[in-house]
Amino acid sequence: MNIGSKLKNIREENNLKQTDLAKVLNVSTRQVQRYEANHSIPSIQKLQLLSEYFSVGIDYFTKQ
Repeated sequence: MNIGSKLKNIREENNLKQTDLAKVLNVSTRQVQRYEANHSIPSIQKLQLLSEYFSVGIDYFTKQ
């Protein structure tokens, strides 16, 4: 699974909309869509925010 798929899965498991996650990351909803579609990769800072928000390690997103 790639970063985008993992991000979408964890977002949906936590009953968040893309707009909710965009607010957490301080990015546009369109940017979240790009992350989930693998058209863009979150920066290490955004991955850190995601890890803290979802209480998982960064490796959750980066390990194959």
